[in-house]
Amino acid sequence: MNPKWSLPVAAALAAGVVLSSRAPAQLLVTELPALYRGPFTCAAKFPGSFLDLGTAACWQCPSTHPRRTIFAVTAGNACERPAQTLYRKAYGPENPTGWLGTDCRSGWFLHWDKKCYSCGSGYSRTADPNIASTKACVRVVPPAWTSATKKGVEGCPAGAFRNALTANCYSCPPDYSRNAVVADDLTKVNACSKVAVGVHDETRAKFEAAKDTYIQTRDELGRIAASMTVREPALAGFDAAARTVIKELVDGSLMYQNGFDAASLVISVGAAAVVGYSHLYGYVMTKVNGVPQCRKIWANTFSAGASLGGGAVIEIALSKGVSAVPSETNGFQVLAAYPPVSGGWSLAWDATSGALNSSAYSFGPGFSLEVNGDYVHSWEETGKVVACDQLTWGGGWATL
Repeated sequence: MNPKWSLPVAAALAAGVVLSSRAPAQLLVTELPALYRGPFTCAAKFPGSFLDLGTAACWQCPSTHPRRTIFAVTAGNACERPAQTLYRKAYGPENPTGWLGTDCRSGWFLHWDKKCYSCGSGYSRTADPNIASTKACVRVVPPAWTSATKKGVEGCPAGAFRNALTANCYSCPPDYSRNAVVADDLTKVNACSKVAVGVHDETRAKFEAAKDTYIQTRDELGRIAASMTVREPALAGFDAAARTVIKELVDGSLMYQNGFDAASLVISVGAAAVVGYSHLYGYVMTKVNGVPQCRKIWANTFSAGASLGGGAVIEIALSKGVSAVPSETNGFQVLAAYPPVSGGWSLAWDATSGALNSSAYSFGPGFSLEVNGDYVHSWEETGKVVACDQLTWGGGWATL
């Protein structure tokens, strides 16, 4: 099967070319096929559940009432325990009593073999002439109904991702992350990568030494918010556009087929001359049980590589989840900008585990004049969860 390569792969090759002139980049990548985990269905995510088209959600009947009825899934009779016919052998025999030898004790009956038998509570005698038969006694259990339980939305098993081309679910081997290779069957191509970079320690040390000279804090964000509040009416269009862009990404399938489940839009402001610093401010959105969840996001980045220039550009990033605590990533970036446009790409992985974390795209309009191909270390933080329609650029930064 021939894999289909998406834009990030071409950009990664470009990054390798740019960085190859700088010893000690040492980018090491190993790749493996993905593991098949089943179809993208309710049953795959919640075993025993079914998809209800009316509510677009997964529901499940209890094991005691396993049959789905024709009634609404939200009704009290959505699930049925069918009527049952139960058979059993008769108890006995016992010898009858009385003067004529025909009397049986209460609850027992005289059979034609002149012996006493009982079917037990709730059972009655059938027409079977053989009293020793396993169907000598019968009990009819009437049907019963109960409600179904809502489980969530259809999807992949925990730890798996969806291939949008086939609606099947896959996962990567331990320590590997989904890359940008696209194919109908991800078990036949190297769809998972493990990235290691030899300059981690060197660049991390540079960042630790220099980060306090360009610190970003909540107090600083509050001061920025105060100065921007007067411009909030003019930024209303930007707010609406940003929310629309990231919502389109979260609602679409592009990022899910690459193993991502969150989208962000930020403005990056910084400068570089071989080494560089940047601030990033913006919004991030993901879905929790099918419901959009939004936060403010900001970061400090330190870069070391072939860089020159500075300014502000817009970045859109796809990532794996949203961290509620401060986090760190390592990565590469390739960017070219000349007012009023810019374009670039970056790839980041978790600084501790090395797992692929995000893929970002920079685009115009930009107020930046720079060219770079860098190794990047970032410190990132997110704010509290807010209603997505309340994401605003101005005073909202004061109440993170």
